[in-house]
Amino acid sequence: MDNYGGGAGIDCDRFVCLLVYNPTIKMFLVEDRPEHWKPYGGQTRVLGGHVEDTDENIKAAAYREMMNGMGIAPSDLSHVCKCVDYDNNNGTGKLHLFDYFCFTEGKGHTESRIQNPQRKKLYYSKRGGEKIHPLDRWAMGVFLDSLQDI
Repeated sequence: MDNYGGGAGIDCDRFVCLLVYNPTIKMFLVEDRPEHWKPYGGQTRVLGGHVEDTDENIKAAAYREMMNGMGIAPSDLSHVCKCVDYDNNNGTGKLHLFDYFCFTEGKGHTESRIQNPQRKKLYYSKRGGEKIHPLDRWAMGVFLDSLQDI
């Protein structure tokens, strides 16, 4: 799978982001990334990771990241939105393309099934948490707006 996914010839890194939403407490699962992690070290982000060349497609990457990051294989991941960020924090000036997917707790899985095999600093936060990266806050809003359309 090419980095851009559209064959447009744009050199960028591609990521999947996982909006794990708990409707009972109306919060999202987030992680505090260690300072040494690249990219976005020292920031609060939703879970996710790089799209690998071995991933069959973008949704397969999201399922892989759910399994690696939380130890669960959800039956119902839905695509929420797509966005682009320019990261110059490490001096590379790299474009990052994000595909956000949503997993709502309680739909076929319970909160107790979410694990933390990588021992990340995970916790629940409201959408407006000021520490949360602005792109993640925006994607959370897109998801919450879609709930009102149902």
